Amino acid sequence: MKLPIFIQFAILNFIIFNLNAQLQEENPFNQSNDSFLVNNALIDESNYVDSFNFETKTKEILSEKTIPQNKTFINQGFTNNYETKNNASGVNNCNSANNTTSTSSITENETKPLTNTTENPPGIDFTINVATIDFVPQVARVITNGQVMRIIGNGTYFGSITVRNGGHVIVCGSTSIYGSVTIDVGGHYWKTNTTGFTGALYNNGTTHIGPSSCGSDGSWSIVSGGGSITGDVYTPADVSSDTSVTIRYTIPTDGSCASTSDDVTFLVTSDVSPCSDGAIVGTPTLNDTDGDGINNICDLDDDNDGILDEDEACANSVSGFPNAEKGYLFQGNPTTVILVDILDGSSEATQTLDYYINGVAVNEDDGYFWAIHKNVNKVVLIDPYSFNIVETIDIGDTAVSGAYDPIKKQYVTVTRTLVQVFDGNPNSPTYKTQVASFAGMGQNVIDLGYNTSDGALYGIPSGTNDLYKVDTTNEIVTLVGDIANLPNGSYGA
Repeated sequence: MKLPIFIQFAILNFIIFNLNAQLQEENPFNQSNDSFLVNNALIDESNYVDSFNFETKTKEILSEKTIPQNKTFINQGFTNNYETKNNASGVNNCNSANNTTSTSSITENETKPLTNTTENPPGIDFTINVATIDFVPQVARVITNGQVMRIIGNGTYFGSITVRNGGHVIVCGSTSIYGSVTIDVGGHYWKTNTTGFTGALYNNGTTHIGPSSCGSDGSWSIVSGGGSITGDVYTPADVSSDTSVTIRYTIPTDGSCASTSDDVTFLVTSDVSPCSDGAIVGTPTLNDTDGDGINNICDLDDDNDGILDEDEACANSVSGFPNAEKGYLFQGNPTTVILVDILDGSSEATQTLDYYINGVAVNEDDGYFWAIHKNVNKVVLIDPYSFNIVETIDIGDTAVSGAYDPIKKQYVTVTRTLVQVFDGNPNSPTYKTQVASFAGMGQNVIDLGYNTSDGALYGIPSGTNDLYKVDTTNEIVTLVGDIANLPNGSYGA
């Protein structure tokens, strides 16, 4: 009569139990009942006989057999944190953060990918949890090229593992080996500083040590500049002006390895147009006095009366300078600053400087007066509030007169023999340097005036009626002609 399968299985287990008991009685090493023998195969050959003591939680080599050349094992007692042989290459005990994010600028409407060189294992093919298998002998596993095996949990793996060239084993727990693990040349062993194999390990492959081995990747954070990070992508905040942003990549503490971080800084540029920033159609503002949605800096008709500002001398334009509704005069040596009411002609001396300047011009682009310091023959930049000199620029000849071109954003000085052009644009890489020079008119001009109609500068030499034109575009000075009935004297602008 054929027995049911579960009865057959119970009988087979009974036979195996009694066979193990008999083997223990014949134990030549006089083991206690809490120990048992196993013949371990390392690299497919029988290498030694050992025992595992469940009371002390240690593994002892009882006798050593013939070991193949270059695969010699140390014959001694060892605890669970002992690796029998480690010829691993490319071992990195502590990873350092390396932020490789690009430093190139982006606009506020763009995103930036965040990159680093942290090493990560390939995708996992299968996982074994040693915390749940107890004393269950595992099949001999051979991990071949392209295969990835992950071991999780804390416990003992009963069996052998061989990692061939191109194979990967990842250990994310404390895994004691009751059997053997062999990692061939070209094989890969991934662990952290607090996880890994303990026991009979022959490692001739590459060991990768770091928190990323078990999914604890580094983290991104924003040090300054605002914005947000989702995954590995940075999104800027809305900015009204160009903003410097610093992003930090941090690798967490891993056992004895301290946490490290690396910063990268880049620029987020504003997409806000100065012509429309803050302007609301139908609502007059300080920068958009007629409420047409175009700020005065770009509006050709600030008061929307149908007459271009150019034709009405920009009477309604708004200046950032103090006392913009009045005129400035700079007279005498040392120079006295005089404010003039342009409506009734009244004037008031506000202060006397301790230096002598001429050719004073307003630069709305950087917010300073530009002038020629006659005492030292240099171009100077003057704070319009304190009248302190904030910058000094060398010039190549003894200059007398100067004027500012608001379109080209240039300050121009004229001497008897030379015209010199300086960059007054604070957003230019050549700001506050001389950018051009060409031959002058051969006579001294007390002062210059800028003509908004043609963008040229004009002046009259002392003691003459001759009007000269200074063309900085074509770098030429020409005599326009004689001005009839002009009284003798010196003429400023």
